[in-house]
Amino acid sequence: MEYLPLRDCGALPEDALAAFVFDAEPPDEDSRWIRVGLAPFGSERVVELWRAGARVRAERHGALRCATSGRWSAGCIELDENEHGGLEAASMVAYAMLQASRGRHGTPHLLRVWNYLDGINTGDSDDERYRRFCAGRAAGLGPFPAAELPAATGIGRRDGSPRLQVYWLAGAPDLERNHEGQQCAGHAGGEPAAAQRVALSAPVRAGGATIFAGDAARRHVAGVRHRKRGRSCHRAPRRF
Repeated sequence: MEYLPLRDCGALPEDALAAFVFDAEPPDEDSRWIRVGLAPFGSERVVELWRAGARVRAERHGALRCATSGRWSAGCIELDENEHGGLEAASMVAYAMLQASRGRHGTPHLLRVWNYLDGINTGDSDDERYRRFCAGRAAGLGPFPAAELPAATGIGRRDGSPRLQVYWLAGAPDLERNHEGQQCAGHAGGEPAAAQRVALSAPVRAGGATIFAGDAARRHVAGVRHRKRGRSCHRAPRRF
């Protein structure tokens, strides 16, 4: 994963799994661009680039966009809540789509999921929008082994848009998932915190490497930015 100035980023490299822009429009129609409706800290627009270290194949399946190298996959689903009868129903549809896609590219190991929705804390008690989102998510996932639940992040926007945005990182079955207890488990209800920040360990071409997938929105909202001045999107391949 790396951060680049948006002004210097042209066509995405062939090993790009996903590229994120924050409160800005993607520079072209490549399906691997993902627009996040949160403004970055400061005035400079940056791109968060996820790279697989190998050529990827990009696909579209209705509302689902994905890219895969055969070892790593990234996907994104964006749904209009109003077209699905509300947030809970949209969440159920999104996670049913995600679940159905898991084995499509040989990367069934769901590593981390990011969820963005407007007015996340609007509503009282069980009518709170985040609770309605969680109910829909559980229904969409269906029976899911607790040991396989990924770390997850839910982030609220304040733009009035009914767009539910879910994106994720997945990997091959041999990737090992390690957890830290710094964050409450997003799927486990009252169970102890188990699956959170993802640190991955996997063999790569150069031997062995520790691969870390960061939380894009958390870094930007907190104002932690890694500026890569004067470099294009076509740098030598790097891994997360």
